[in-house]
Amino acid sequence: MPLIKLLAIIFVLFAMSRVYLRFKDKSLTGISLISWLILWAGVLVLTLHPQLSDIAASFLGVQRGTDIAFLVAIIILFYLVFRLYTKVDSVDQNLTKMNTNVSKLLHKISKQDAGSSRPN
Repeated sequence: MPLIKLLAIIFVLFAMSRVYLRFKDKSLTGISLISWLILWAGVLVLTLHPQLSDIAASFLGVQRGTDIAFLVAIIILFYLVFRLYTKVDSVDQNLTKMNTNVSKLLHKISKQDAGSSRPN
């Protein structure tokens, strides 16, 4: 077995173990666990049987299996970037709302403190 194939198999198994550990510590949902395991299992299958990508390529009308692999990888990466962007945008909006609420609360507290320190 070529060294690159062995390294790819070791990396895939390592990645699958990380996915499982993230699920176990509740950082991943069940759907995410299944999605990631399917993705890594696909990489493992294509590592062990690269001719399968040629079959998929001919079925889809593409010349080489590696072209399909790269195309699928790029599509997945763009999707993950989109998901990260929407998550960061959501966190940004939540931080803005929280900052506004904290500022209003601090302003209200400081007004109350100023009002209670005045002698009657």
